[in-house]
Amino acid sequence: CVGVALSLTLYDANDKIGEKVRIVQDVPVDVIQGAIVVVADDCHDSGTTMSFALDYLAAMQPLKIVGVVAFWKERHKAATTKHRVLYGSAADGDAWIMFPWDVTKYGLTVDEMNTARVALPGQEEDPRTAGKTKVSWQLFHNTITNVQDDLVSFLSGRS
Repeated sequence: CVGVALSLTLYDANDKIGEKVRIVQDVPVDVIQGAIVVVADDCHDSGTTMSFALDYLAAMQPLKIVGVVAFWKERHKAATTKHRVLYGSAADGDAWIMFPWDVTKYGLTVDEMNTARVALPGQEEDPRTAGKTKVSWQLFHNTITNVQDDLVSFLSGRS
């Protein structure tokens, strides 16, 4: 078992969607060729990045390839790919999802993000988290656990 990171982005520094997927960090072909490959993504917003990753890595001739997505946005779940994708939980609405590993990007600590709340009427919401869906480590773990059985079935050839 070997872990490698293919890092892709479709967003600019201001979290605005771009025109095309950019490879930030590539992986060696010899590591992928003949291997069982699991492509993990925290959020399937448009599906473009996952489709790109699956097609890009499939061209390196892995033994098996599957995508796993923690959160997906309902309007985009059906993005086109010929490869199997397993989904965790539907995201609530279309708000930007803020994950624990993104906290410093927004000037927060993990504790601040975990306790951030939507403002009550008459209160001002923290501008660092306004309009964003906050995902704690526990919620992320629970979501990944949702796809665990499906992933094991796929990798063992039962599905």
